Amino acid sequence: MKQASYAVFASESVHWTDWFRTDLGGRLDVFLFDIDSGLAANSGTGNASIASPKLTMVFGAWAKTGYFLNAGYGFHSKDARGTTITVDPNDG
Repeated sequence: MKQASYAVFASESVHWTDWFRTDLGGRLDVFLFDIDSGLAANSGTGNASIASPKLTMVFGAWAKTGYFLNAGYGFHSKDARGTTITVDPNDG
């Protein structure tokens, strides 16, 4: 199995006041894989990608302390082997 992943992140900060700013960003994740199974029908290549928005709001600093709220979602893949299965290896 060969697997590669790539990601790009970009963000923009806006300082609304001297104690409040927002950071709006996005991340693009791309996964590429090539599966070489013992069963030819379950071998193959594929890819997946997702764009994930990010938002952070930062309040402060007061007494050298800042507070923030952060929201966003992401994409994670550890193993792509199940994505090319067309024949169940348990029952053929």
